[in-house]
Amino acid sequence: MRRIALRSILFDRGKLVASLLGVALASTLGFVQIGLYRGFEQSSSAVIDHVGGDMWAMPSGLDVIDYSEIVSVGPRNLLLSHPCVADVRALLYGFSFVRRPNGTHSTALVVAVEPRPGRQVPWGEVDGDLADLSQPLRISVDRTDLAKLELPADPIGSSFEINGKTVTVAVATHGIRSFTLNPYLFTTTTNARRLLNVGENQAMYYVIDLADKQCGPALAAWMKRQPDIQLLDTATWSKKTQAFWAVSYT
Repeated sequence: MRRIALRSILFDRGKLVASLLGVALASTLGFVQIGLYRGFEQSSSAVIDHVGGDMWAMPSGLDVIDYSEIVSVGPRNLLLSHPCVADVRALLYGFSFVRRPNGTHSTALVVAVEPRPGRQVPWGEVDGDLADLSQPLRISVDRTDLAKLELPADPIGSSFEINGKTVTVAVATHGIRSFTLNPYLFTTTTNARRLLNVGENQAMYYVIDLADKQCGPALAAWMKRQPDIQLLDTATWSKKTQAFWAVSYT
């Protein structure tokens, strides 16, 4: 039977080649789709993965970073009182209305996190000096979003409005794209609070750096005294955000 099957396959080599090419094409398309899907996953949780930390504190029931809510300073102070916690960093993250230089309107995501040594946010290759973001109402834009924001090829020094306030581009990043296709606009927490109309001691998330990584579960159990706040380790929070978008778009 094997000999007959082999002879049948080799009898018409044209069909054999066409069949092999079809299989190869189907396999290639499959790998491309897997790559695109994985890219979408990584893009949806990019801020979480680059901000890092050991755990995140957020409102209970939250499933995805993009649906942020304002949190008071109370949970931060409580976390800092625990001996397992080395530091708690405020993270501002929120949608905003953009008025482009030509007068048209759009939306964007304003992002800011208190700095931590060894964690550069925004990440990757940048044009300009990140220290300039600390100046009043200075922001970064990504080069992939220049056309969307109606900005020139050399955007540094250009201005437009966010929530009615005029901002100036101080830094240009390379390849930081939002899964929701709303441009990421990075700045400092002081500037972000002004742009997002958030109180001085408020944030959307608190990023927790632990003194001992083994005590994360104990800290999460201890924080249950605050029923409106949940703690998730960073890897779980990243996967939860990825899963939210994967289910929403499949």
